[in-house]
Amino acid sequence: MTITRKDAGMKRWKCNVCGDTHTGAEPPEKCAVCDVGSHMFGEVEKETEQSGEHGVQEEAGASDVSLNGDDVAMKKWRCKICGYVHIGSEPPEKCPICRVGANMFEEV
Repeated sequence: MTITRKDAGMKRWKCNVCGDTHTGAEPPEKCAVCDVGSHMFGEVEKETEQSGEHGVQEEAGASDVSLNGDDVAMKKWRCKICGYVHIGSEPPEKCPICRVGANMFEEV
């Protein structure tokens, strides 16, 4: 297999918060969608990318979740300190990254 200049060193990265993908040698500094830092990206392996194992989240979307047949609109909450983004009807009690309280989250 010949590696072209375009493919050399390029990897696919997926945001662990919103699922957005990025192609590059390194993950982006910030997610273009939910604004979390590069530490929230994981490398996508070719088998996962081709098999569509993560298709459930992408098809359902992050904004609508079915609980017992009822649709609940979910909100995004961003930590003002570290940028972590939480998806839910309310902010978390504590940020799982920097441990600040719910009062330090803003709806995005």
